[in-house]
Amino acid sequence: MCKVSIDINEDIIREVLPELEDTAAIRIWAQMLIDSRLRELVAKEDETRRKLSQDMSVEELYNVIAEEIDSIYANG
Repeated sequence: MCKVSIDINEDIIREVLPELEDTAAIRIWAQMLIDSRLRELVAKEDETRRKLSQDMSVEELYNVIAEEIDSIYANG
């Protein structure tokens, strides 16, 4: 595991999520977001590897590659 620091505008976060009353609550919230996104990335990578390990037609392979490219551009 690694530790990182991030800057969060407390005024904005409390406006949107008033239940986050202190920095400890904000830290837990941010950690939950990061953990969730990492699980999504792992699941997507597993799915891509599963698809690529199967015999597939040229069209199916094209669709997998197109989805990956779309994902790259959509997520920056």
